[in-house]
Amino acid sequence: MVFRKVAGAVCVGICFSALVGCFDIQQTLVIHDDQSAAFNFVFTVDSALLELGEGADIDLESACDSEDTFPAKLPGALTREADVRIEEAQLICEYTISGPLADFDALSADIQRDMGDMELLSLDILDNNRARIVSVYDFSDDDMEGSDKNSVGGSLRRMIASNFEGRAIRWSIKAPTILESNGEISPDGRSVHWVLPLEQAISESGRYEFEAIIDYSAHQPRFF
Repeated sequence: MVFRKVAGAVCVGICFSALVGCFDIQQTLVIHDDQSAAFNFVFTVDSALLELGEGADIDLESACDSEDTFPAKLPGALTREADVRIEEAQLICEYTISGPLADFDALSADIQRDMGDMELLSLDILDNNRARIVSVYDFSDDDMEGSDKNSVGGSLRRMIASNFEGRAIRWSIKAPTILESNGEISPDGRSVHWVLPLEQAISESGRYEFEAIIDYSAHQPRFF
């Protein structure tokens, strides 16, 4: 995944703990009435990591290669757009995958195979014009022995987590109708949002699942 590649690239010759707290993630999936969809993924690396990369003579822009996040060949009629840019001393890696909703089912299966326990985007087409959408971020670390709060591993985890203060994963889905979700559904029932603070996620060593079931047929008014 992109943020893993960025962190790995600049780890050469420097301590990992100096790198953390350097990024934000924003995901948006928009599903239209015509059963097309667009998935937008934005990964932002701040100036501290950019400076480390320059000092180590590393081309961080190469870490934005979308084929490290999405399959080289997209299934069906899906198309890909990539935008790599620097704004206000931040490296922004932005990708948009667009096309028929049905093809996202195959795309999510490919992504899941590549990422193992993490699920950037999982989409299953259900019956009655419904789809189940899931994203999973797993911050547990089996390699960090004794990671309870009183151990050395726990202290290291808390130190790393503190460097992520103010950083977050933001995830939103927009669709004709959000039927149910573990996120915050808008009053009109057409969008759902989640915000996961990275400091919390790392300190808790948690596994977080964002889930929604949507109706992708034409929007029906919601009455209260």
